[in-house]
Amino acid sequence: MARPERVDILDENGNPTGKLMTLTGTNLVGEWHAGVHVALYTRDRRVLLQQRSKAIVLNPGKWELGIGGVVGAGESIYEAAFREVEEEIGATARNLTAVTRWKYNHHLPSLDMHVRVFLYSFIAEIDPAHIHVQKGEVDSVRLLPLDTAHDAIFNHKGLPHVQLVPYEGYYKQLLSAIEQELKNRRDFPALDTIIVDTK
Repeated sequence: MARPERVDILDENGNPTGKLMTLTGTNLVGEWHAGVHVALYTRDRRVLLQQRSKAIVLNPGKWELGIGGVVGAGESIYEAAFREVEEEIGATARNLTAVTRWKYNHHLPSLDMHVRVFLYSFIAEIDPAHIHVQKGEVDSVRLLPLDTAHDAIFNHKGLPHVQLVPYEGYYKQLLSAIEQELKNRRDFPALDTIIVDTK
């Protein structure tokens, strides 16, 4: 799948204006556009941390909970969420669930950029056997048990040399949504052999 070259420009309330621009253009002039972020978990109750590529302009080399990217022109937020997961780690997102939407308004004078995004956040399940990191976007991934992820993100313990993108309050919201999803899960356990004595 190809990364979107153009994005829909939105107004201050997140409504499409009918204008299109390149992503670089929107970030240079501070136009609102849509993005997605997906926090990922596995059936065995682990969450994915990914290290952003050192070639990326924003937060290069830092670690974050999940993956994300821009919503392309004419693309729905759901299509973008599925695409980004496949693009960045080669896996298919399952049980995609909306969590929150927030406005990201970040002026970066050192880069001559003004990034303004309506960010749509989701959680989704992935199969770790299908992870294939796309090196242009992601340097590395780690799958951590929920407790270990909590310690790494909020207590800065357990993972040396991991510098996170600084959104702790937001990450708490995502981890809480994952915990609730796993708590509500009614999956059957692994199949056991049952021997019935008919004597």
